[in-house]
Amino acid sequence: MKFSIRLLALLLLCCTLFTACDFFETFKDSYDQNEEEGNKTQAGQREEIDKDSGWNDSTAGGENSYLKNNTVWINEVCSKSSNTATGEFDWIELYNSGKRTVDISEWRLSDSKKEPARYVFPKDTKIGAGEYMLIWASGGVIPDASLPFADYYTSFRISNDGETLYLSTPEGLYADVVTVPGLAKDQSWGRSEDGEDIFATLNVTPNARNEGSVVTFAEDVITFSHESGFYSKSFSLEMDVPVGYSIYYTTDCSDPKGVNAIYYEDAVEVTDPSGAPTYSYEYFEGRNTNLDYVDKCFIVRAVAVDEDGVYSKEVTKQYFVGYETKDGYHTGEGNDIYLPIVTLTTDPDEIYSQDNGLFPNYALEKLEKQVNISYFDTTGELVFSQQAGIRIRGSSTRNAVQKNLNVYARSEYDGNSVFPDELFPDAAFTKSFVLRSDNRWNLQLGQGILQDIVADRAVVTQDSYPVIVFLDGEYYGIYNLYERVSEDFIEAHYGVDDKDAWIVKFAREENTEGALADYQEMMNLLTKGDLTNNTTWAQVEARVDVQSLIDLFCIHLWYDNGDFRFSSGLSQNVSGWRVSPQGIDPSNPYADGKWRFVLFDLDYALDGPAQTSQAWLRDTFTVTPKNTAIGSAFLTWDTVQNLMKRGAFATRFAETFMELADN
Repeated sequence: MKFSIRLLALLLLCCTLFTACDFFETFKDSYDQNEEEGNKTQAGQREEIDKDSGWNDSTAGGENSYLKNNTVWINEVCSKSSNTATGEFDWIELYNSGKRTVDISEWRLSDSKKEPARYVFPKDTKIGAGEYMLIWASGGVIPDASLPFADYYTSFRISNDGETLYLSTPEGLYADVVTVPGLAKDQSWGRSEDGEDIFATLNVTPNARNEGSVVTFAEDVITFSHESGFYSKSFSLEMDVPVGYSIYYTTDCSDPKGVNAIYYEDAVEVTDPSGAPTYSYEYFEGRNTNLDYVDKCFIVRAVAVDEDGVYSKEVTKQYFVGYETKDGYHTGEGNDIYLPIVTLTTDPDEIYSQDNGLFPNYALEKLEKQVNISYFDTTGELVFSQQAGIRIRGSSTRNAVQKNLNVYARSEYDGNSVFPDELFPDAAFTKSFVLRSDNRWNLQLGQGILQDIVADRAVVTQDSYPVIVFLDGEYYGIYNLYERVSEDFIEAHYGVDDKDAWIVKFAREENTEGALADYQEMMNLLTKGDLTNNTTWAQVEARVDVQSLIDLFCIHLWYDNGDFRFSSGLSQNVSGWRVSPQGIDPSNPYADGKWRFVLFDLDYALDGPAQTSQAWLRDTFTVTPKNTAIGSAFLTWDTVQNLMKRGAFATRFAETFMELADN
C-alpha cells in the first residue's frame, strides 16, 4: 500500500502536490545554494561537532558561540515554589556532569539575552565533578543563611509563565540555554536524568538527583465538540471540563500554560487561517522563499487546571478547513486525501528563536524540542496524536531550508515510548523515525523507491513512504517518512536485544563501547589480510556476512551513487551492525556476530547532481565518483582490490551484479 502511495505521489508531483502551496516553489534554488556550501563539509571535511557535549564552537546561526566540551548544565529550574525548605524562592540548579572540578568564577546567569550579566558568579566559585549548585532567583531578596548556597542569589525571578535562561562564560560563550515553560507549584523543568539531553516536568529535587522524579500528569479531562480532522467550512469549537476545572488554551501554537494563554469562556471560531506565513516569516525571509502564501491548519493547544493548580495533560487539536477546494490534497472521493499528513506543533520560539530555536541553531546535534505529533492517514482520519522529540538530522544538509528531522517517542514526555504500529506495520515496534525531505537534485521521492527495489537483498533497508508535513500549523513540504536505523530498529526487525546491537557509521561508534574497535579489526582484515589464504578467508567469513558486503557494493555501483566509498582511508556513507559477543544466539541467524551493512544516503544515485541524459553511460567501476571529495574510482580502493584477489569473491561479486542488472 505504501509503495502505491509513493507511485501515486510521483504522478501527482509535477501537477498537484507542489502547487499545494507556492510557499515552497522556490525551495530548490535555496536548497541548492545551501548544498553548494554544505558539500564542502562532506567526505572527511564534515563539521566537527563535539560528541560529548553536543555543542559546537561555531555560532550555529545565532549571535553567540557555544562553549565546547562544556560539562556544567542548567539541570533543573523551579519558578513556583511554596516549599518553606527552599524559602519559597524560585531556584536554578546547576550540575557538573564531567569528571573534573570546573571553575565558574565570573560566569554569568540571566533571564535576558540582552543583559547576560544580571548575575555574575563570585571569584573562586567552583563546582565539583558530579556535584550540584543552587542559585536562588529571589529578586534581590537575601536568602536565609540556613539555606544551601545562600550566598548565591539573583536580582531577577523566573516568570511563572516561563522564559529562557542563559548560562555563559565571561567571554560570552554560552554554556547552556534552557527555555522553561509555565509550571504548576512545586514542579520544576529539568533534565530527566542529570546532565542528559531530555527535559521533562519534574517533582522538584533541589540539590539532588532528577532520576525518577518525572511528573505523571492527570489524564485528559477536556472534551471537544469537534475532533481533529478535515472540515468543509468554519465552525464553533466548544470545550468542556468537569466541575472544579478551568480551561486555558492558545491558537498561536504557544504553550497554554504560558503568557499567551486564554481563559476559556466562549466557543472558539475555527476558520481557515491560510495566507502569509506567521511564525516562520522572519526565518524564511531572504531565503529565496515565496512569503505571500502558505496553506495552514487551525491549531488549538489546551490544558485544564484544577482548584489546586494541578494541570492536566495538554491536548493539541488540528483542524483543516476548506481543504477539499485546495489543489493537491483532496482526491474528490469522500474525505480521502492523496498523502498522509503529519503535523508537528510546539511553541514557535522553540523552532525559530535565535536564542535556542532548533532551526537557527542547526549545528547543535543534541538539541531536541518537544512537539505534539499528529498523523492523518489517506482517509483523512486522525490515526494518533502524542508527544515526541525532534532533532535536526544530517551533516551538510543541516543548513538547508527544509530540515531533515529525527523524531523520537519519549516516555518522559507523555508516557509513550513507542509510536503506533500504523507507522510501520512490518516492524515489531517503532521508537523513532526520520522525516527526510529527499529534495536534493529535485528527486523528491526517489530514495524510498531505490530502497524498496533492493529490499530483498542482504543489506538493511528502511521502509518509507511520502507524507505532507505541517510545522506549527504551516505547510512545510513533502517529506519521506523513513524508518530510523538504531539499536531499537535492529531489535524490532532482527530480534536482537537493543543492548546487544553494535552499530558503526562513518567509521564512528554510534553508542556502544567496543563496536568501533571490532569494526576496525574487521576492516584491517579485509584490507591487509592475505585473502587468498583459506584460513584467513575463514576468519573473514566468521566476522562478515560476505553477501551483505557484496550487495552493498553492487547496489551503490548499479545506482551510480557517487557519494560512497569503502576503504581503509575513508568510509563514506558506510554503516554496519552486528550483535555483541554477549548477545550471540545460535537460534537467531542474525545474532551470529557477523557484520552486516546498511543502505542509506542515496542522494548522489542515478542522475544525482549531474542531471544529464548521459549519466547512464558512466562506468561506475572506473570513473571518479560524482562527489569528487571521494577521490578515486571503485576498483582503485585498497579494500576492494584486496577482496578481488579472492577468486571466489570476485565471481560471487560478478554474479550478484548481473542479478541486479537482470532484475
